[in-house]
Formats: sequence, structure tokens, C-alpha cells
Amino acid sequence: MRIRLNQIKRLTQTIEKEMGVTPKGLACRKDLEPHLPKILVAAGVEFITIDDYHFKKSGLKEEDLFGII
Repeated sequence: MRIRLNQIKRLTQTIEKEMGVTPKGLACRKDLEPHLPKILVAAGVEFITIDDYHFKKSGLKEEDLFGII
């Protein structure tokens, strides 16, 4: 957990230094892990974007996947 937290914090610092902005969100890959929310909160991440894979696996249909959920 500590390694992933440090990776997110280092990336945030790099973006702040290079671009002058503090990122608030993160794009996640398909392999979301159950312990990831704790890491994201500890890193100060306010929101995540994910693709439709998880929603489809939970039973939602294509037409249900538009907008912010």
C-alpha cells in the first residue's frame, strides 16, 4: 500500500512542478482492487474515472452508462 501511495504522491508533485496545477482526480485501469479507495483517500484524490467495464460486469446495460454516476 505504501508503494502505491508514494507513486501517486510523486506523480502529483511532478504535475504540480511541471504544469503548475494540483491534480484532484485519477484515471483507474480495469483492475480496481478492494484496498485502492484507502490509498486514494490518503493521497488526496477527490475523484476517479473508470471505464464501463465494472458497470457492465455489475449488470448495467450500455444505455445506462451515460453521464455521471
